[in-house]
Amino acid sequence: MLWYKKYFLGDTFAHCSLCGSDFSITHGGKNDVTTHVKGKKHKQAAGAASSSQSVTSFFRPQLRQNVIEAEAMWSLFTAKHNLSFLSGDHATKLFKTMFPDSEIAKYFGCGHTKTAAIIKEALSPYFQEKTTQTLSNPFSIMLDESNDKIDKSCIILVRLLDPERGNVSTRFLDMPIVNNGTAQNIYLALKESLRKFGLDFSKAVSFMSDTASVMKGCRSGVQKLIKDEMPYLYDAGCICHIADLSIKAGIGTLPVDIDQLFIDIFIIFIIQARETKSLLIFGAPYLLRSPKQF
Repeated sequence: MLWYKKYFLGDTFAHCSLCGSDFSITHGGKNDVTTHVKGKKHKQAAGAASSSQSVTSFFRPQLRQNVIEAEAMWSLFTAKHNLSFLSGDHATKLFKTMFPDSEIAKYFGCGHTKTAAIIKEALSPYFQEKTTQTLSNPFSIMLDESNDKIDKSCIILVRLLDPERGNVSTRFLDMPIVNNGTAQNIYLALKESLRKFGLDFSKAVSFMSDTASVMKGCRSGVQKLIKDEMPYLYDAGCICHIADLSIKAGIGTLPVDIDQLFIDIFIIFIIQARETKSLLIFGAPYLLRSPKQF
């Protein structure tokens, strides 16, 4: 009897894993087991077990794998395109209607709860591990702090050479909560995140952040605390701020009003069909988009 096993109270007790009952076998031994089998509770449990099938029995092994892959791809699509998790509730029903002849669509089920679980418990650890493996080479640290009223997050990105793509890319690493956003606390949160992922802090070659005093303060900023430990670290500033300031400075030196120039060009081509046709032949259809599309 596969459902019968010894109980932790000793050899004079038994446990029935089918109906969950514990009973004594002190007096009758095997007869006590037989008596239990004839009981109402055990019979009901046995009847329910015989009429039910495990979830995996509905799947062929390859079909089950295909369904898992489809649900993982949908979850990745949801995260990449910043969709609501609730869209999975609608997609599950929609796919069954759109692809009635598909076995994968028939068993596909990726509502908001499963989508969130896959992203948090499967995809996130996978991509974090992939990032940390790449960080065996030198990397740059990009740091910023949110201004949320409840919990303030410290966003940590890393910029590195991606050997698979052969280019420099930016990856998300961690987002610890730092409600008391002093330079010391942000610095400690950064070190803890690097330690958590097994990264060597000494391989960081540059540091990027905004110009807030808590980050760039020459006496007690995060940058100062990092440089006390690693004097060779290069301060790259904030690439977004640098680009913004460079563009503004460049536009200011132009002899024409650049904003008005673009508006005049846009009006000419958006209203007059002949010029629009010429522009399409020239090969610049992207210039015909509405300003809201840029």
